[in-house]
Amino acid sequence: MYQFDVIQEDAYFDRNFEKVLRKGAYDGVISWNFWPLVAEVCHRVGVPYIAWVYDCPIAYDIRQWAMYPTSHVFIFDKNEYEKYRQMGLPHVYHHQLAVNISRLESLIPTDADEARLGNEVSFLGSMYDSLFEDLSAALSAYKVGFLDALVSSQQCIYGADLIKPILSGKIIEEIQLELENNGTIQPCDADTFSEWFCRMVSKKVSRSDRIMILSELGRRFHVKYFSYQEYPEIQGAVYSGPLSYNEDMFKMFKVSKINLNITARQIPKGISLRALDIMGAGGFLLSNWQEELVENFEPGVDFVCYESIQDAVEKCEYYLEHEDERKEIAKNGHEAVKRFDYSIQLKKVLDTVFSV
Repeated sequence: MYQFDVIQEDAYFDRNFEKVLRKGAYDGVISWNFWPLVAEVCHRVGVPYIAWVYDCPIAYDIRQWAMYPTSHVFIFDKNEYEKYRQMGLPHVYHHQLAVNISRLESLIPTDADEARLGNEVSFLGSMYDSLFEDLSAALSAYKVGFLDALVSSQQCIYGADLIKPILSGKIIEEIQLELENNGTIQPCDADTFSEWFCRMVSKKVSRSDRIMILSELGRRFHVKYFSYQEYPEIQGAVYSGPLSYNEDMFKMFKVSKINLNITARQIPKGISLRALDIMGAGGFLLSNWQEELVENFEPGVDFVCYESIQDAVEKCEYYLEHEDERKEIAKNGHEAVKRFDYSIQLKKVLDTVFSV
C-alpha cells in the first residue's frame, strides 16, 4: 500500500497516478475513506472518484476537493452526511458500510480456535486515548467542572449528541482563548478548533464508556477484550491482545457467546462496521442503542440493545442463561445483515455514481 508524504501533497504520487489514469481509460476510481490527492488527480483527468468513508468524523477538511464535480463521497453516519450536505457539496450520499457474507460463512473455527477465542462476553476495539486530560489540566477549575459534567451527562444518553450543541458559542470561544493564551495549543480558526476539541471530548466519553462497561461486566462474567494494548483501568475483564482482521476477529465473533458493540461517541447515529461484522460472522450482538441500527435491524429479534450499564449487565445475564434465544437472535441477525453484503452495497454505490 502506498503511503503519501502528506495527504494533500505528494509530487511522486500526483505525477505517476495521473499517468496511470490517462493511459488506462478507467471508468472511475474507488477508495476507502477520502483521499485529497486522489480527488485532485481524478478531477484533473476527468475521472469519477468514489470515496466510501468508514471514518467518522472525517479527520480533516475535505471541502476543497469534495466540491469537484468528479468527487462522490459516501458516508455511513446520517449526522456526518447532513453536515456535508449543508456545506453544499454536490455529490455526497448517505450509504451504509458492508460485509462479505460468503467469505465470513467460509471461516469455520476449529476446536483450538474455540478454546483460544471463545468466551462468555467479548469486545474488540480501542479505548480511544485522548488529549482530554492534558487539555483539562490547562483550563480553569470552572471549565474543568463544566467539561466533566458534560462527559458524565453524555455517558447517560445514547443516540443524541450533547457535545457539539453545548460546546458552542461563548464557552468554546473561551476554552480556545484560554488554551491559546497559556500556550497549550497553537492559534487556529474557530471552526477548526471546535471540530477538534469536540472530537477530543467525544473520545474521552468513548474511553469512559468502554472502561466502565467492561469493568462492570468483568466483575460478573468471563469477559475478554481484544485490543492493541492493555488498560489497567479495566478491572475484571481479561486483556487478550489484538486479533487479525482477516480471520481471527471473525472467528472470535462466531465462538463468543455475546459480542459487545460499544459505539464510539464520534458516531452519533450510524451503524459501526463492528456491528455489521459481528452479525455477518453469525455472532450474537449486544449493542448500545443507536438510531440507524434500530432503523435497519429489529431489537430483540436480530440483535439486542442496551440503554445503560445496568441494562447491559442484566441482558448479558439473561442471554447467557437462555442459550436457545441467544442462538436464534444470532441466526436472525445473520440473515438480516445479508442485505448489507458487498454485492448489494457496492452495486448501489456504482449505480448512484454512474446514473447521475
